[in-house]
Amino acid sequence: MNIGSMGVAGSPTDRFADDYADIDLPIVHQRSYEARGFQLEGTRLLIRGVVDDQAPAGEAIPGDTESLTLHHMVVDVVVDIATTIIESVDVRFATNPHESCPSIAAAYAQLVGVSMARGYSNKVRELFGGPRGCTHVVALLQAMAPLVAQARWPIFARMRQNVSATGAGESGESSRGTEQMTPEQRRNLSRANLNTCHVWAEDGQNMTFVKQGVAVPVPNPILRRMKELGLEPDVWTNAHQPGARSAPA
Repeated sequence: MNIGSMGVAGSPTDRFADDYADIDLPIVHQRSYEARGFQLEGTRLLIRGVVDDQAPAGEAIPGDTESLTLHHMVVDVVVDIATTIIESVDVRFATNPHESCPSIAAAYAQLVGVSMARGYSNKVRELFGGPRGCTHVVALLQAMAPLVAQARWPIFARMRQNVSATGAGESGESSRGTEQMTPEQRRNLSRANLNTCHVWAEDGQNMTFVKQGVAVPVPNPILRRMKELGLEPDVWTNAHQPGARSAPA
């Protein structure tokens, strides 16, 4: 990623300007992580992650008027979100400080067959921590993992909607988004979230809801946006957790 002009924190060109608006100091370094998920066929997901280090103008080379890319690595991971198992890994070094840096890329194939759910971060450190890997790729791989849990909800919702649409009657009308989920399917959907944080603790409220067949609360950003659009929360719940009962008042 080309950062371009980099002055004080909170530059108007910075998407996160408001987060740094209280700092009026020169930036001495900027690191960015980016991860995007793309649905392949069925439940297979391609996650492309990018890590990028930028030295602002004049920091790496005195007098230089342009920012300088120090690290830029791209990682592709194909994972089956139904099982959370990694099917393939491809690591590419676009910009690296030393000629020998890319020689470690092939080692990351050891992640094939590893689950991106519980224990994933520990496994990445076990395989590639310290001299066994590249610290920047390791950090990126760990940053990519939460996307699996985030992608499961919309992908499974889209798949259910497609099944409902193809099952439309002679009238051509579809029962889009109404196909029911079994309790086991709801548990599987939530598996990637299990014990990833205190909100999704095994004995916490969200997992208790899942086990009881109760709908997990609509995430706050989605709820706020739905209110702005004049939509009822059930629209999201029915699409992502069809058949779940409403949470008790």
